Amino acid sequence: MSDKVEIGGDNFGAFTVGGKVEGAMSGATVTSGTGNTVTTATDLVALLDRLRAEVAAARPAKQEVIEDSLADLASDAENLRDGKEVSAEVARSRWAKAKGLLAGVAQVTEIVAKIGEHVQKLFAS
Repeated sequence: MSDKVEIGGDNFGAFTVGGKVEGAMSGATVTSGTGNTVTTATDLVALLDRLRAEVAAARPAKQEVIEDSLADLASDAENLRDGKEVSAEVARSRWAKAKGLLAGVAQVTEIVAKIGEHVQKLFAS
């Protein structure tokens, strides 16, 4: 099962995608995705803050690079929550970079999985 909806041709109706309205408000509304984007983005920011604290305590190799990537991803989530334009590809890339650098840091395994789920929901292509 997929949360993705593909529509071809001309469209004159409004679309609500993950809580964000696109298009003129003169037609029907199509809703796609699961969960509330604001809540999910807020949850992601909280998880990223927790992970940054755990990374600081674990002191892994390339700690500063990891922390910068997590801070940038948190900023992406905050911008998305606030209705600003965010590149899903860049956000996923930031997460992939941080996640790769966290490989082998046993203390953060559980939270990494939770963040991965949120990133996938929020920044689906």
